[in-house]
Amino acid sequence: MTLLILYASRSGNTERASHWVADVLSSYALKVHFHNAQDYQPHLLTQFPVLVLGCSTIGEGDLLPAFFPWEKTMRELSLTNVYGAAFGTGAPRYRYFAEAVTILENRLKNMGVELLLPGLKIDTSYGLRREQVEPWAHQLGQRVLSLFS
Repeated sequence: MTLLILYASRSGNTERASHWVADVLSSYALKVHFHNAQDYQPHLLTQFPVLVLGCSTIGEGDLLPAFFPWEKTMRELSLTNVYGAAFGTGAPRYRYFAEAVTILENRLKNMGVELLLPGLKIDTSYGLRREQVEPWAHQLGQRVLSLFS
């Protein structure tokens, strides 16, 4: 089973979290395609049965600019029979903590994607730790396996 992890990161935290998610999912014998949003074409979303999207939140709860073309394309795609999940980093001191996760989840749902589990909003106030990410990634791996086994 092949899935896509697509991420955008400003400070490197979301990129690092993406690698950890990919490591965990690979341990479930899942084939992971791993790409930075700025280096990947939005129409290719249609090639994967599972989409995992990660993005940092900036400003007043916005996606990073690397995700802007994706967000526009996602408004027009229909992806029924596709599964997905979203994660992202942020700091709760901001009014819209990790709001990019909510935006991505809404876009996935609007395309007809069934969310596999609630999005992961990672608090980076005191740095990023692998143990903040791995339990969620394991849940995701188990859900994917249960659907495609």
